[in-house]
Amino acid sequence: SSRVATDVHNSRLGKGENCDTLRRLSDMKHSEILFIWGRQDPHVPSEGRKLVREEVEKSGVLYSWHEFNAQHAFTRDEGHRFDPALTDICYSLAFELFSRKLVPTSVPVAHTTDHGDKDPEAC
Repeated sequence: SSRVATDVHNSRLGKGENCDTLRRLSDMKHSEILFIWGRQDPHVPSEGRKLVREEVEKSGVLYSWHEFNAQHAFTRDEGHRFDPALTDICYSLAFELFSRKLVPTSVPVAHTTDHGDKDPEAC
């Protein structure tokens, strides 16, 4: 997982600038990806975001896509680019995804044969 998608569109992210995230999208078929972008981010221009979205669409991975009028690193709580209101929105989106995807899909139900004063055949 990644919190920051800087340079994912041109594969220059990571050691050796050889990021293969876009080529590996098919490995994420059982995942859901949350994309949050700042439209004024010079590190991932409009053309880069378009490429990422096209590749995600081709892969068939579930995703949600959100673009905000914001700079690079607008969720980092320092400096002039920080936007606390947008950061709250973005973290709410992430928490919503986590609450759906990180909870058990089935919760064991405690079964009991104690019916108290009720007729067990009526239950």
